[in-house]
Amino acid sequence: GDAGGTAKIDNVSIKEVQGFEAPMEKPTLGSELVVNGDFATDSDWSKESVWSISGGVATSTGGTAQSIWQTNKLTIGKRYLHTFDVVTLSSGYVQSFGGNFNGNISEVGHYEFYITAINTSIGIVSNGFVGSIDNLSVKEVTSFSGGGLERDAYKLIEDTSNGKHAIQRTPSITVTDA
Repeated sequence: GDAGGTAKIDNVSIKEVQGFEAPMEKPTLGSELVVNGDFATDSDWSKESVWSISGGVATSTGGTAQSIWQTNKLTIGKRYLHTFDVVTLSSGYVQSFGGNFNGNISEVGHYEFYITAINTSIGIVSNGFVGSIDNLSVKEVTSFSGGGLERDAYKLIEDTSNGKHAIQRTPSITVTDA
């Protein structure tokens, strides 16, 4: 085969497919690693002075870089699904720690993150956070299935004004000579 050859594309038709959604990779999860993630009792958690556990939630009264955590739950370098709910929030934000997620969470809601462990502990850090969390969970991701190359969709487009062709891949377009 000649690697420096030229190709010609002729008689191309384009049909738009509506509603295309690439299949998502689905994780296979291990068992729950967190003990008392529903905060049913005031046990199993290490916590700094602004955190308390009562009434089925962990509550923070503010403070900067104040944590609630469990040790020896993660293996450095492994992938995990980390989930929790921010049940109430009056001010500030929380951050997850133990993995590679560094975002600030400043709204009530359910949160799910795929993390790669950079620490053996998992927990939540209060940064002026006045509010409560619940349902903290960590499960190892043992594998992914589905998805694959189908995730990337391409469209061949011909510009009839100049005879050039383009291959479109969301979000960019690469133009090649005819």
